[in-house]
Amino acid sequence: MSMFHGKKLICFDLDRTLIDSVGIWNQVDASLIEQLSTQKIDLDVIQQQRDRQLKKFKNCVDPYLEYYGFIQDFYGSKLSKQEIKMQRHALSYHYLDHIIALKPQAELFLK
Repeated sequence: MSMFHGKKLICFDLDRTLIDSVGIWNQVDASLIEQLSTQKIDLDVIQQQRDRQLKKFKNCVDPYLEYYGFIQDFYGSKLSKQEIKMQRHALSYHYLDHIIALKPQAELFLK
């Protein structure tokens, strides 16, 4: 019997199979920081900050929410952590919908 028998939904990560979004998160955060503070930050610095904060808050319920708190404090945003989270999600969807292209043959793979 297949391990998929009786399953209604199977979810798995298709990054680098359908899209290649690995480097996009630094760009998303760069856009976010620029919107919040008008500062242009080097992508490597953003990666280091995010990695450091997520490691620091890895045992929290929502490490990313704590990362947004870091962004709030470090870049002097008047928005709450939750508002920053919503703004980052909107930016992420924009990048995924309009900037990242499907890899060749992705549609064939899905069919």
